[in-house]
Amino acid sequence: MKRLWPLALVFATGCIPLPFAIPPAKLDVGAAVRLGDDEQGAVTFPLRAGVHLSQFFLDRHRRALDIGPGWGIYPSSSGTLLHGPFLEAGWLHPLAFDVEGSGWRWGLNTKGHFLFTDDFNSGFGLTLQATMEWTSFTTGPFAKCAIQDITGPGDPEPVASDSCTIGFSEGEGGVGFFVETSYAKLGGTDIGWVGGGLLFRVPASLGISMVPLWE
Repeated sequence: MKRLWPLALVFATGCIPLPFAIPPAKLDVGAAVRLGDDEQGAVTFPLRAGVHLSQFFLDRHRRALDIGPGWGIYPSSSGTLLHGPFLEAGWLHPLAFDVEGSGWRWGLNTKGHFLFTDDFNSGFGLTLQATMEWTSFTTGPFAKCAIQDITGPGDPEPVASDSCTIGFSEGEGGVGFFVETSYAKLGGTDIGWVGGGLLFRVPASLGISMVPLWE
């Protein structure tokens, strides 16, 4: 019977608990114009996520080196898809930071890619990227609930909690923008693009979300 208590908790609360763990990460979301291949003029949408462990430490917010592995997905308006792992190595230059790790900085980085195509070709690529970003160090617990009106206008309690998330975060959070140029060699074809977009830094987080089974 003791093994049934998680199921009893689900039915008692009407929610499914979903634990989550997020490493300190850097995310890139952008758009770029393809150059120099049979898809010249098509738009590519670089989507990347990398793990940057140096974001986890407050005393590293003024760091010069920023290194992390990741994975990228590159769909294009022509219908083709590239994807694969990369390793990023960058140099950061702080402009103005306070003692709590909040401030502006710019940087330069390069990414070495191993890429796959949707027709099973593979090859190598290189991206050069310039960035400007604002970051702030986050530490401590968090809690957030979504509220939904599920009762009628005459009811004494017109709202109820829809879902809740609680947890703990530690590390850099931030937002900025980038410009970049990329080159890749896949299956004997030269591929390049020039573009830009937004970058986000996400602190390490550990927590649980309570998702309702029914309204």
